[in-house]
Amino acid sequence: RYRLGPEVIVELTKLRAPCNTIEVYGPAIKSDIFDAQVKAGDFTSPRWAMSGMYASVVVPGIIRRGDPIILMAESA
Repeated sequence: RYRLGPEVIVELTKLRAPCNTIEVYGPAIKSDIFDAQVKAGDFTSPRWAMSGMYASVVVPGIIRRGDPIILMAESA
């Protein structure tokens, strides 16, 4: 979970696979950001999360330019 600004909390839920929209950057772009290691769920890949993540909003609110993004501690 991440806190965005003073009130918003989001939770990263799933890794995104690259879609066809990015092909405007060339045919090799998908393999440049999403390799077999990533597809297998290996977060040690240097390409991990380059294609983005899905997130859910846990606590909604307003985010302003310049607000900090803080990784929240995991609960025990």
